[in-house]
Amino acid sequence: MADRKKYRRSNGEGSVFKHLNGKWCGQINLGIDENGRRLRKTIFGDTRAEVIEKLQILHGKMSAKKLKPNKNIQLGQFIHKWLTDFKRPAVSQRTFEWYLNISKCISDEVKELLIHKVNAYQIQNMLSTLKNEGLSVRSVKAAYDLLNQVFKAAIEFEMIGENPMDKVKITRKETNKKKKALSAEDRKKVIRAIERSTTYKPIIYTMMGMGLRIGEVLALKWDDIDFHGDTMHISKAAKSTPEISEEGEVLGRSMQISGTKTACSVRTLPLPKMVKDALKEWKKVYIQRFKAADVGNLVFPNKDGQLRSYSGFSNQFRRYLDEKGLDKVTFHQFRHTFATMMLERGVNPRVVQEFLGHKDISTTLGIYTGVTNAVMKQAAEGADEAMRGMLR
Repeated sequence: MADRKKYRRSNGEGSVFKHLNGKWCGQINLGIDENGRRLRKTIFGDTRAEVIEKLQILHGKMSAKKLKPNKNIQLGQFIHKWLTDFKRPAVSQRTFEWYLNISKCISDEVKELLIHKVNAYQIQNMLSTLKNEGLSVRSVKAAYDLLNQVFKAAIEFEMIGENPMDKVKITRKETNKKKKALSAEDRKKVIRAIERSTTYKPIIYTMMGMGLRIGEVLALKWDDIDFHGDTMHISKAAKSTPEISEEGEVLGRSMQISGTKTACSVRTLPLPKMVKDALKEWKKVYIQRFKAADVGNLVFPNKDGQLRSYSGFSNQFRRYLDEKGLDKVTFHQFRHTFATMMLERGVNPRVVQEFLGHKDISTTLGIYTGVTNAVMKQAAEGADEAMRGMLR
C-alpha cells in the first residue's frame, strides 16, 4: 500500500505520492475502458521531479493524439487548444495566466480566421494596430512570440504548410521609456510622508535602502534578520498564484511563499543602519500586536496576522499617498531608486548587482542607463585627466 502523502500539484502532473517501496510514484488517468472502468498509467522514479517530468511528457503525448490535423479549425480555437493541452502542463500557473492574458490581446477578427487562411499581412496589421492603440512594445512582442509558437505547432501537426510569422516584423525596443526611479525631490517627499507611519516606514525603508523586491520583503521572517551581525538573508519571496479552471478561467488567487525569482536572488546583504533602526522600532510594535508563532514569524503580516497580498497592500499604500497629496508610486520604483542612488554615488555596478540579485550585470546597467551614462562620462573625464597628467 502506498503512503499517499498529499502534495500540491499543477495541471498535467497527475497524482504524485511516495510509495512504500521508497520510490516516487505517479499516476495519470487514461480514460474509461469499454466496461466503464477507469484506466490509469503508473510511473515510478527516484525523485518527485523526475516523476512529474515523465507525467508531463505522457500528458503531452496524450494531448497530441487527441489533436487531429484539421485545417477547418479557427485560429482562436487552436490557440485555446494549444494553451490548455500543451503550454499549461509545461509552465507554472502564474506563467500560464500570463499566456492567457497575452492571448486576449489578439483581435477577435484574426482569431475567427481559419488557421490555414491566416496570412502575414493580417498579423502585421493587427500587431501594428495594437502598438498604435498604446499596447507596450513588450506586450506586442509577447503576442508575436505566442503566435509564432502556435503556428510552429500547427506546422508540426500538418495543419499549415508555412509559418506566416516568418514575414512579420515588429519593433523590439521600447521608445521614450518612462524613468522608473524616483527623483531626488520625490524621494524626500515619500520619506517625509512615511516617517511617522509604523506600517509603511519599515517596509519602504527596507525596499529603498536595500533594493529588495516587494515579494522578498513580504516573505521576510525574523530569522532572516541578524541584528547582531547587521545582515539580512534573502531566500524566499511571496507570490500571488492564480487558480485556473480547465477552461482557462481565473477562479481566484492565493498568496504563497516560495523560492526567489532566480538562484542568484538568494543573497545575504549588509543591513544599513537606518533600515536596522526602522526594523527595531517596528519589532517593538510587532511584539505588542502579534505572537510570532501565530503569524508564522513573518516580519510584515497584515492586520489579521496573515501573509500580505501584493495587490491589497499596493492599493492600501496608494490611498495613503493620496491622503498625503502625493502621486502614485509603485513598490518596484523603490528598487530602481535604490540602484539609482548607489550608482549616483559611484558604487561599483557589480556591488549594486549583488544587492539586487540580478543574474547578469547587463540587466543592472541596462535598466539604469541614465545613471550609468553619467558614470561613464565621469570615467572618461578621469581618463582624460590622467592622460593629461602624463604630459605635464
